[in-house]
Amino acid sequence: MPINTSAGTMSVFDKTSGTSGITIGSALMSQMATPTQPITQIPSTAVPTDLQNIGAMLNNMGTVLNKGANMTIADLTPFFVADPGFGINGGMTAFQVMTLLQLSVPTLIAQGTITQMSNVTFVGNSPVGGYKISFFVRFSDGSMTMSNMTFSDEMVVAKNASNAWQFKGNGHRSLLFNNMLTQQWQITATTSQTEAGLIFDMMDVENAFKSAVATGPGLPSPGGVMFIKEPGNPILFVMSASNNSLPTMESTFFTMPDATISSLPDNAPVIFSFYSSLPPRNNPMEQRTMIYPKRCLTRAEAAGTSGVFPIVTPAGNLNTHSFSTMMNNMMGGMMGGMMSMNFTYTTPTALPFAMMTADFNISSSTFSNEAIQTLPLNRTSMTMRMQGPTTAPTTGTGTLNITATDIFGRNVGTAWMFQ
Repeated sequence: MPINTSAGTMSVFDKTSGTSGITIGSALMSQMATPTQPITQIPSTAVPTDLQNIGAMLNNMGTVLNKGANMTIADLTPFFVADPGFGINGGMTAFQVMTLLQLSVPTLIAQGTITQMSNVTFVGNSPVGGYKISFFVRFSDGSMTMSNMTFSDEMVVAKNASNAWQFKGNGHRSLLFNNMLTQQWQITATTSQTEAGLIFDMMDVENAFKSAVATGPGLPSPGGVMFIKEPGNPILFVMSASNNSLPTMESTFFTMPDATISSLPDNAPVIFSFYSSLPPRNNPMEQRTMIYPKRCLTRAEAAGTSGVFPIVTPAGNLNTHSFSTMMNNMMGGMMGGMMSMNFTYTTPTALPFAMMTADFNISSSTFSNEAIQTLPLNRTSMTMRMQGPTTAPTTGTGTLNITATDIFGRNVGTAWMFQ
């Protein structure tokens, strides 16, 4: 069982068929602490064969995903249990999940083609049937992302009548993309702000819930953190009462003092309870647990020249913190055309980072738009484009946010502010 000290992983090999062996499973060392839930027993003879066959299915799917914008629903259909047998996955049917992949995969593979689906790990038996698994998606530029950050927070696979492995719904109505985050805002040339804590990104595709509560290490006790639906948006949850004053993400970023963050254990469990009413609430309709392998970095750990944050610099005449100047320079007098945000970026030097993404958004009283893009690790510059307004707004805010994610799923971000 070789240990990779750089990646923080340990792999298990089946050497019954040769001296070199075949990888039958791999996991992060951080996830090998005392489990918070009972370990599900499965027949030992099934483990090597099942994991190898699941890995083969995933790599076949990777070939299909590499089609990018040319990928069709028909291409994806063999990898999913057909509706209605699929059930629900984060509130979505199989068709809805495949449609979401159609929309998101071109952005996902922008940093390079998928080279391998690896580190397939058995997480447990699923109550809806089949195995809960996790895996890494590796790209040609050297980056990688984890399945619970890319496809769903909980992946389930099951055998069909032909003994082929397919994805099945996880039975959950909620869709969770929460993570530990350390964030820096470059507000002006001389002003910045750094915060750290938990970023909550929860979706309710079916609009089945009205409120939610999160409880766990670092969160208020008793009571936890309460969430309601974002005004005017029946899908997204926001904190009912923000505990911070931030340039952006105020309603979803729960900031914590450095002392609290330092006390958080590895594999910290946070319980999410979803309710069908506003307070006073009835019993939860759904309750789930997310495990955070590592805490976020404290403000002290991210201070000064620590090398924690990615560096972002808008290029040329976009190198400004003025919203109106940025808008005029991006539009170049062409109202209603495509706007281009050119910038350079560098990766953090102090983290075992796995991938990077860029989020550029503009918000004013007359115009709002957003562009999201993955960033190749083997490049240092990027151009993001979005549809522009018919009339240039003179007041508003804009943010170019570069986020680096490490191998434990922690995020560190640098936001260049226009205001």
